[in-house]
Amino acid sequence: MQTTHRIPRSALLGLALLAAACGGGDHNPTGPGGGLTGTWTLVGINEDGLPESEPYNFGTADFQSGTLRLSQDGQWEMTINYDHLEQNESRQLEDYGQYGRDDEDLSFASEAYGDHIEGGVDDGYVYMIYDFDGDGAYETEFTFER
Repeated sequence: MQTTHRIPRSALLGLALLAAACGGGDHNPTGPGGGLTGTWTLVGINEDGLPESEPYNFGTADFQSGTLRLSQDGQWEMTINYDHLEQNESRQLEDYGQYGRDDEDLSFASEAYGDHIEGGVDDGYVYMIYDFDGDGAYETEFTFER
């Protein structure tokens, strides 16, 4: 049996405040990243911590890890590692393209799949709402932190 870990919003706020107090990172406000450039680590799926199992139209995905890299020139690359439980296979989703920022809103244009993905910045986290199973419905929220 898999244990599901929930990340309380108060804990997320506390971590964000701690990160802000510590400083560091890229604080260059120019370009699409506006201080977001660098590598972000997947920490949550649909507001739950990792590992996390979610049902989809193809079966159950057990999310293990992932990264999101945001470049100063507006490029993004994402890798999500998960296990397809019914087929007992480890798999990897890779996506990439261009991104833009408007205040706290982010938009990602996927060059791999042709999707337009909405996301944002919230309390020091970057998130995106993704069509993980390819059915046209954006049902999966990936949350990343530095």
